[in-house]
Amino acid sequence: MTESSSPLPHKLLPDRQTAGLTSRPKPIDLPPSYPEQLALFADEYRQSDKLPDVDVQKLYRKPKDKFRMFPAKCRRALSLATANAKLVFLALWDQHEEKKSRANGILIASFDWLSRKTSIYNRNQISAAIVELEVRGIIRTKRGRGGNGTSHPNLFLLTAFPDCLGNPPTVDYESRGLPESTLNEPKSDPLNEHIRRTEAIFNARIEAQVQLVKHFRQMQRNAKAT
Repeated sequence: MTESSSPLPHKLLPDRQTAGLTSRPKPIDLPPSYPEQLALFADEYRQSDKLPDVDVQKLYRKPKDKFRMFPAKCRRALSLATANAKLVFLALWDQHEEKKSRANGILIASFDWLSRKTSIYNRNQISAAIVELEVRGIIRTKRGRGGNGTSHPNLFLLTAFPDCLGNPPTVDYESRGLPESTLNEPKSDPLNEHIRRTEAIFNARIEAQVQLVKHFRQMQRNAKAT
């Protein structure tokens, strides 16, 4: 049975009281869209490899928790992710650092590049890791499109950092990547049973959301092909 034809689970999301959440996501809660401003700039960047001429101080601005490398809430959201998702994120972050923080939002990463960087050679596993990071609000993705003999790799935005045009971080993970009931729990008590149980339920919800997004996108691809 193919992914596109497989039935969706009867109960995709736990009820909000069990999960310790204050609100229930929409049935198909798609990841935030890619900024159109960056998408337009990407075509020029692909051809010239010239980064935007912006005030670099905007790019190095420290986040609210005063630690530029990884904001605290981003680290917490990433800690809940699967191993493959963490590897994909670190590969993108490496490119972000190699470009001296000046290419966020136009980080170019093909499946082959991600395979070399992460040692994950299964295309479906890489795709699932990307969708997971999107659902958790840690990245935004502009999917590459083929046509006329030209295939463009995906573009990525790390939501914890300012983009290459100097716009502030979108920090999507603050609303999407953390269980709301654990936001104010002591960070020094990782063995707290309530935290562990709530995070496990939250991760189950994330996995269900990943499957929903993959299913929805497959339906879109099938519709375009007909």
